[in-house]
Amino acid sequence: MPDLPANWRDGIATMRGHLDELRDTLREVADDHYEGVDPTGRCRVRVDGTGLLVAVDLDGVATRLDGAEVAALVMDAVAAADAARAELMAARLTAVTNRIRLSGTTGEPPR
Repeated sequence: MPDLPANWRDGIATMRGHLDELRDTLREVADDHYEGVDPTGRCRVRVDGTGLLVAVDLDGVATRLDGAEVAALVMDAVAAADAARAELMAARLTAVTNRIRLSGTTGEPPR
């Protein structure tokens, strides 16, 4: 492979830095935990960054419901936790892409 011009090497190094930042951001989101509560407030859950259910907390009223009603509460709370995770991921990825834009990296090969 021929030696690349300096501006190409600089561009590749810059893109590697951006990709490293993106990878780190995605890892942070995956390593975090997120909480969600169903609309009635009877069920609170915690999920990890991959969406795996980690903890469920039911109030006294919810513990007296039948299984299908409890499952519906848990599903609503998990959906709320997933929405919180998605919102945070979108905000973090937007911040990364904004930094890339501000750096002047266009994704076009240098000339």
